[in-house]
Amino acid sequence: MIHLAVKPIVVTSHECRHPEVNPPAAPDGVRQRSYSAFLQRLAESPAGRDWWSAVILTAGSNAQAELYREQIRHRSERGYLPRHVSWHIVADSAGAPGGRHIGSGGATLGALRVLGKSDAGWWSRNRVLIVHAGGESRRLPEYSLTGKLFGILPERTPWGANSTVFDETLALSTLWLERFSSGLVVSSGDVVLTFNAADLDWDRPGVAGAAIRQPMEVGTRHGIYVLDERCRVYSFLQKPTPAQVRAAGGVLSGDAASGEDVALDTGLLHFDPALSANLSHLASTLPEIPFLDLYQHFTLSLTGELPCNLPELAALLHGVPFHCSWSKARLPTSALPPTSAACSRAGWWTASWPPEANLAPARWPSNVIPRRPSA
Repeated sequence: MIHLAVKPIVVTSHECRHPEVNPPAAPDGVRQRSYSAFLQRLAESPAGRDWWSAVILTAGSNAQAELYREQIRHRSERGYLPRHVSWHIVADSAGAPGGRHIGSGGATLGALRVLGKSDAGWWSRNRVLIVHAGGESRRLPEYSLTGKLFGILPERTPWGANSTVFDETLALSTLWLERFSSGLVVSSGDVVLTFNAADLDWDRPGVAGAAIRQPMEVGTRHGIYVLDERCRVYSFLQKPTPAQVRAAGGVLSGDAASGEDVALDTGLLHFDPALSANLSHLASTLPEIPFLDLYQHFTLSLTGELPCNLPELAALLHGVPFHCSWSKARLPTSALPPTSAACSRAGWWTASWPPEANLAPARWPSNVIPRRPSA
């Protein structure tokens, strides 16, 4: 699990500008703002803006998908989820021969196929969130069925329940919605992205990623964006060696004393309405969805480095603008709170700043906290 508390760079179509030197937003402040905005949606307050039109969770099996449905039902019945949202749970292997897995890219197409919206006009008026949660949790066997998405976190929701990655993601995503008007956002179900979304610019053509500045030794265990001076992505590296990062030009400029830093992928991708409609149409026409990795086959087709083995998809992504917003702040992973260290040992990676922020109790407006129904 990644807790990110950073101020993103403001990205325009003409330049990549760094933010002013200000302290990064504390995780508790971002979390409280996100839950406050989320609770306004739950209360259907006039101050609350439109939320997601549809939320799609991908699962690793039919059994896991049914458990996810039960979790959604449980929250819906108690008023913990916004109304007027289309919820879909899709097993990765549901449409694959022999129940095989089809990867995060294949699961994205499978989710869009179930959604069944290929009209560009519809996409220009709606926002859809896909959360990929079909992992096998090999390092967390106790969550092999529930997945990390519904694993318990050392936090409480405003209504007093143990929080999960799912609950935190829905609340935090409410702030993302303020940064774009339509299209598709894809995220990962084992990451909690507690960053300041105020400067994200997702109302731009094509595909937009999001990254944070991290040390080389952290980046080589994840994905790394390689960007030009206008924040256009010209290479995407998956778990590269330091030599490969240097050869690709992936070392960020900055204070030499801080060591070599890279733009670490957060797993977030935004697709504009036109591309979302085209991907949905492609998904509806495929007789069988092959194995596709969203962070390899999609990204490398976008950069032109390696077109994927699905010609229709490669042609669709060829020439599409690909940008990335990245944060200037470097998170000191050596100063993590004890709860973060425990999560890291369990298989979740956390990075929070300042470290004491997660310990601060949050206070919520009592008039918008949902209540359990009377027995």
